[in-house]
Amino acid sequence: ALEALRPSRGWLASAGLPQAFAATDSQRRSALRLAVDGRQWACIRPLTEARCDPHAMADDLRSPITAALEGGEQLDILLAADGQSGSDFKRFAQALCQLLADARAGLAGGPDVVKRWEVFVADLAQNFRLQSAGSSCDIVVLALEHCPTGKVRRKLLCANGVCVALWRVSLSQNLPGLAKKLAVWIGLSVNSATSCCQERTSLRRQFLDTPLHEAGAADAAAGAAAGDAAMLAASLGRGST
Repeated sequence: ALEALRPSRGWLASAGLPQAFAATDSQRRSALRLAVDGRQWACIRPLTEARCDPHAMADDLRSPITAALEGGEQLDILLAADGQSGSDFKRFAQALCQLLADARAGLAGGPDVVKRWEVFVADLAQNFRLQSAGSSCDIVVLALEHCPTGKVRRKLLCANGVCVALWRVSLSQNLPGLAKKLAVWIGLSVNSATSCCQERTSLRRQFLDTPLHEAGAADAAAGAAAGDAAMLAASLGRGST
């Protein structure tokens, strides 16, 4: 039946298939995400061809791609079907997949692992592009979740455009959980970075001076959550170490 979804079968834009497949369940999981969770790998390509977004995050802040990546299952199928992302994203996804596979194998500790994470984050931070953030924020979120040290996480948060992009995605995709988690990461990063009050203030401004009004989001609840999250981040950043 999924074969009928392929554009080559002749469906028209007026049929509204992309809008229909953008619908989610109560946990904001799309049809594509549910296919990944259910290991229905044969459904992946037809659903992506029907315009299911492989980067749309659910309430658990996992997209179809990062859910597969984190589970270590069939990432290549998702990447092959992903027509949105360039070669950099796919390279980052494969590198992160290997880091998480090593962690599952019990190789998560030690200076060598931290060094590999530092190299990965430096590469990701250097090549992160704000203009394409909509299709790369999911992997940034997953990397932030799994960073082995606060220092590595802070380097990624400090990368040009990362915090701006994550705030905007929290608004545009109505993900208050992302705004709140980002606030905690920012607060902890500010606290652990330095004991100097002046340096803390400078770092906090770097993280929080984000033009949220340019995000183009109309959802009041998400906007309120982002504002509350920013206040939380500022509060955490003023705390003592």
